[in-house]
Amino acid sequence: MKILPKMLLCFVSIILIFGVIMTISASFDAQREKSNMITLYEERAVSIAKTLDTSVDSEEQLDNEAQNLVNKLIAADMGVYEFSIHGRAPEGITESGYWRLASNDPTIVHKESDPEDLDAIKIDKYNVIYNTEDGKPIIDVTYPLHDANGKPIATAGIKFDMTAIQKQMIPTNMLAILLVMLIIAIIATIIVANTITKPIKQLKDVADRVTSGDFDASLPEASDDEIGELTASIEMLIVGLKIKRGQ
Repeated sequence: MKILPKMLLCFVSIILIFGVIMTISASFDAQREKSNMITLYEERAVSIAKTLDTSVDSEEQLDNEAQNLVNKLIAADMGVYEFSIHGRAPEGITESGYWRLASNDPTIVHKESDPEDLDAIKIDKYNVIYNTEDGKPIIDVTYPLHDANGKPIATAGIKFDMTAIQKQMIPTNMLAILLVMLIIAIIATIIVANTITKPIKQLKDVADRVTSGDFDASLPEASDDEIGELTASIEMLIVGLKIKRGQ
């Protein structure tokens, strides 16, 4: 194989192998970072909901103060995408018996609550859903709210938009991949250069010894490329010099 194809094959092989490895690694890193951010926002939502839970004593109080509580949270600018409080609706108004008492989105106030918004009341535990709304990645945390006796009477639905975070993750991963590819290219260059320069240095040493009269210098093993052809030519030259010297 000629040197140029050998160099190209070496570069392509190394870059492909490490490119696949780095792509897989970047994917795992992105998933791990995403998981960490979900946990962070989950903890933030739970903290907000717990504070809200301590301020609720009864369904009547919640009916009267729900929208005011929502407005206060939104005004605090804690990065909440959507905040809704789900409570009991007047009899016969909704199929589930619950609706949105208040929300920062006035178009959904007094509308039927989604099933996932009511799960926290049924099991008396908060739950976390990661989904997409209007093309945006959303973390939706629903937390049960209790009356003074500890009975679950409503839920707080807190959503965070993850779009900005995901956009920040992409350049970071790409930068890491580009940096690694640069390192790989340098290493590949050194490897290829050594495969070319090492036999050339050996041939130079042989030529120097022949020049000084040593015709027994051993040549490097001939390869199937231009350097191998050069080795063969030098070997023929040494044979010719030996014959001439004998004559």
